[in-house]
This record gives sequence, structure tokens and C-alpha cells, in this order.
Amino acid sequence: MANYDQPKYVTKRPRYFNNQFLSEQDFIDEQKYHIDRQRRHDRLLHVSGICEGLEVTAKDAVVTVKAGTAVDEQGRHLLVATPQTLTLTREDQGKRGVYLVYREVPSDQQVADKGATGDTRFDESAHLFHEAPGGAVTDGRLLLAELTVSANGTVAELKMDNRLYSGLRLSAPGGKALTLRSSSDSPHAVLDGGLSVAQLEVKAVPGRPPLRVMDENGGELLVLSNDSLLTLGDGDRTGKLRLNAEKSYIELGAGVSGKQVHAGKVGYQLLSREMLDIVGAGTDDTNRKVNVWAEGGTTFKGPLRLSSQPLYLRDDDNYHGLRLVGVNDEFGLGGPFLFGWRGGGLGTTNNATRLALTWDDAGDIGLHGLLELGAGVPGKEDSAGKIGYQRFSEGLDLVGAGKTVPERRVKVWAEGGTTFTGPVSLPGDLKVPGLPESVRIIRGSVSRDGTKAAGNGFSVTPDGPAYTITFDSPFKDKPTVVANVEGGEDMTNNALIHSITTGGVTIWTGYNGKYSPFAFHFIAVGPS
Repeated sequence: MANYDQPKYVTKRPRYFNNQFLSEQDFIDEQKYHIDRQRRHDRLLHVSGICEGLEVTAKDAVVTVKAGTAVDEQGRHLLVATPQTLTLTREDQGKRGVYLVYREVPSDQQVADKGATGDTRFDESAHLFHEAPGGAVTDGRLLLAELTVSANGTVAELKMDNRLYSGLRLSAPGGKALTLRSSSDSPHAVLDGGLSVAQLEVKAVPGRPPLRVMDENGGELLVLSNDSLLTLGDGDRTGKLRLNAEKSYIELGAGVSGKQVHAGKVGYQLLSREMLDIVGAGTDDTNRKVNVWAEGGTTFKGPLRLSSQPLYLRDDDNYHGLRLVGVNDEFGLGGPFLFGWRGGGLGTTNNATRLALTWDDAGDIGLHGLLELGAGVPGKEDSAGKIGYQRFSEGLDLVGAGKTVPERRVKVWAEGGTTFTGPVSLPGDLKVPGLPESVRIIRGSVSRDGTKAAGNGFSVTPDGPAYTITFDSPFKDKPTVVANVEGGEDMTNNALIHSITTGGVTIWTGYNGKYSPFAFHFIAVGPS
């Protein structure tokens, strides 16, 4: 019986001569040899994928695959000679994949009246089918499309983003190989590895840049244009880096929306003569800025000019430090200055009465006069925002912000706590953030016999286990009162708030459910 199995390696091919006796196996071995060489070439020098055609469309529950050619991972050709269709049903609801797989079926049977019966051909038409994704497969199938099937069996979505196209396989040591194939979503070739080129020459095409590097989402990472501009980065995010070889400048943030035309440029004599120009970021030529982070220091060789005013760094016997030179004053005594080997000052002259800030070699800083925060704010109360030493009282004065004296406020953020080493005097009511009005607090301690042991702003009238607390000044509304007994025999001792009014509170004490006199403490908090 003839053997049609295709071995992994075919090392022999038939050799014919005159008068040779031939059997069917000789012709089968001839085919095996050519099949082996063709598949070996396609498997080792090409990659599996679509070669042509095989586009997928869908209408209602019918999926159509156009004619085309593909190669599977074993080098076998997958042929679809005429358009093929698949019909979906309700049972196919959900995610489905449309696949093509190699199939070999004996066909074209010879009838018995010709001397023998048997199939005279192998039909290699590829098999088209759909299946839910998942699970390992080893049949060499190729994905043509991904479907989302609705509950009624119709196609709700068709995607061909993950189709693979055939290409070249570049062998490498260790059995590894690089592949070069077309992208599924754009007319580009994709190489899944590095490329080493001894010399690269790229000729520009009119209307298209000679070099473009893109990320996996199609964003431009590098573009070399025909006008000698090299652009790096994606302008849709933080702007691009552009190098202009013709005009000799670098542009940071190229493509940023609303950017001033020269903002972000660094160029040689770009905007001025005989200088290296650095242009800050901004939307126009009045708000361009440059920030420099140089924790280790910044060194300038030569004078530094600010708005046409020279800024000198002095280091000699007479001056040491930073000095802003006035227009007509070489030594700058008519303007702000910083100076001193063992100290210095900030002011308008070197006269001590005109200095606003001084320091010495020990690091001590002196502030002369008041420190005013918010100076020049429209409508500000005259003293608001000022800090001074005994300027308004015998203490260190801190004046809050506000438009009038009653409105002046100070807010302190101190999540870790605030400590006062001396007594705190509150001449007014205590305002608590979140409460609609001022709050007053009365706290007190009462002895067992009803005498006041501690606290102010109240009086006590005892009546056995009942104690009536009367406030010296009623609250604006009923306060919140908390009380607890002191001492006792066990944990059942307690204090009961019997009744509360704006003018007072009645507290009962006892233990184990029985009324009995006890010393107690209380706190009343309410609107003043």
C-alpha cells in the first residue's frame, strides 16, 4: 500500500532511467520531495500570515471571506479560491474568532469502469470556521477577524486589527529569528528586533519626510523633514524637540498650542547679534520665563545683565557679594544692594538707618522696622498684615488680614499641634471653623456637698443627689453639656443630665441605678 505521510526530513529524490519499473510510491516520493523543499523554504525563510486578499465583511448574521492566500507556521499554503461565507446563530453570542486552517482531502474519484477505483487528487482548499477564543491550539490556524455576536446571532462588531501578514524570517544563532512583516493597521513594515546599518542613505520623496519613527500607537517619535528639521517627541503631549540645522537652533516644546513663535528656542545668533540666544517659555514676548535648578551653584563668566541693568558679583577688599548698579551710579549706593565679608545688609544705602535687613557672620538676621505682608493690597486695613517688635503693644505684634479692625483674621495650619508656653488670653469669643457663630465654653467642678470646687461663670444649688447649675450669663441657645462623677465604688457610678436650658442645667448623680450625691465635673459648650 502506498505511503502518503510527509516525513519531517526528505533527504532523497527519485532518479529515473530507461526501462525502469515504476510504482505509485515512486511518484508519491517525487511529490514528497518537492513538498518538503517548498514548505521548508516557506517555514524557515518566511513567517506565517496573510499573503493576499482574505478580507472579512459581515452583514447581519452572515460573515464573508474574500478569496486569497496565506501561509501557516508549517509552511503550508492556505488557499481560498472563491469567496466563502459563515452563518452565525444565537448559540454563537459573545466573542468569536474567524480562522483559516490547512486541510488536505482526497478527491476526484476514478470510477471502476476504467480498471480501478480510487481518488486521483488531493484537494488542499483551506478550511474556514469560527470559534470562541481560548485554549491552546496546534493546528496552525490563522486569525482573519474578531467578532462580537449579539444575542440574536447578528454581528455587532468586526475587527481585523490583530491579523498577521506574511513576511520574511531572518535566521539567527540559537534558533532565534527576527521577523519583518507588514503592519496590520498601516502601510509600514515591522521588524521585531534591532537593525544594524553600516551606512544608511535615505532619499526623500516629495511631500513625505525621508525618515519617520513611530510608537506602537502611531505617534511620531522622530521625524526628519525635507527642510533639514529633525523633530523628536509627540507634540500632542508635552511638545516636541526640534533641531533646525539650516538656522542653527534647537526648539523645545515645538508644536505646543498657543506658544509664542520663538519660545523655547536656543540658537546661535538667532534673535540677536554675536550672542547665544535662549528664549523662555510663554504665550507672548511679555511673559516668557526660564527656571534654573542648580542646587550645586551657577557660575557666570563675565557680567550678568538684567533688563539692560548690569548685575555685578564683587569679590575685592571693598565690596563682596551682589550689587545692582544704578544707571548713573557705578557703586550702586542709590539702589538695592547686598554686601559684606562678615555680614551684610539689604537697603537703599549703606547708612544703618536706611537698611531694611541685616545679617552677621553668626547667621543672625535683623529686621529693621515693620514687616508688612500684603502691602499695597486694595482696601486693606492700614495695619493689617504687619509684624513688628513692640510697635502696637509691649509684645511682639502680629496683625491679621482684613479690610477693617473687626474683620482682621489670622489662620494657622498646624496639623501636628500648636504649643503655647504661657497663658493664652482670648478677649473675645472662640470661633470654631464649621460652626455658624461664636462659641462659649463653661467648665466646672462641684464637690459632693454642692460647693463650687473649680471653674467660673456659674453657681450651684444642691438638693440631695440633684445639683442645679445656673450660668451667670445665659447662652444664646441651649448648650451641649457633658458631665462625669469623680471617685465612687465601681464603674456603675454616673452623672445624669436631667434637664438643660439656656440659663442652666440640672445634673443627678448616683450609682448602680440609685441616686446618691457625688462630686462631679462638667463642660457646657454653646453659642454665645
